[in-house]
Amino acid sequence: MRTVRYAQSAEASLRTLLAQGAAKFGVDVADEKRLLLRTCVSTYLAEYPHHGLRTPGQTFRHYPVADTPFTVVFDYDEVELRVLFIVHQRADRRQLDVRDVIW
Repeated sequence: MRTVRYAQSAEASLRTLLAQGAAKFGVDVADEKRLLLRTCVSTYLAEYPHHGLRTPGQTFRHYPVADTPFTVVFDYDEVELRVLFIVHQRADRRQLDVRDVIW
């Protein structure tokens, strides 16, 4: 199975999204969504990254995480899955630029 590496920018955007969710729905709900996202990435996407969807005009893939408002934006090779961005599912992924990723 591939190792998973989260960009600092992906971690920061996840913290922001979780804080917004905690303010609206409570900390327990935000913690549940965080766990769902982490589990999906580490157990499913690390094994089956080709199930990610292609974003038109981009080199990366994305995967909407079930039962959460999050979409994981990533790329991968045989050794590693790199989480580039974590965005709201309704966000426009076409405007994302991998040059903005901070490792």
